[in-house]
Amino acid sequence: AFLEGEEALRSCADTLGKLSFSIDRGEANASQAAEVITAQYEKLNDARKKLEELTADDENQLFAGLQEMIGDIAERLKTLSRETGAMALSSGLKYAHVEFRLREIEFMNALGG
Repeated sequence: AFLEGEEALRSCADTLGKLSFSIDRGEANASQAAEVITAQYEKLNDARKKLEELTADDENQLFAGLQEMIGDIAERLKTLSRETGAMALSSGLKYAHVEFRLREIEFMNALGG
């Protein structure tokens, strides 16, 4: 479950990074981007729910930290999916991509520390 959650986060970050450049090149519009963002939100939310189900009786801080991070990122995606301007959406996606990567690095560093 942990690996699935981590994989969902990495996949989401990659997708958002690519999507922002697709918008910049005119290959995707805000409506298409909203569909991709919503799909990523659902993927993350499913991973979070699966983690919660598997660890309902476990107070493991590792899983709790991952669940929290996935939940925060999913909420950020929900906000991004409402953006209608291409420039604002592209910028928001780039910022989210960097933010997600940094949070992942911080999380992994905390595991090793």
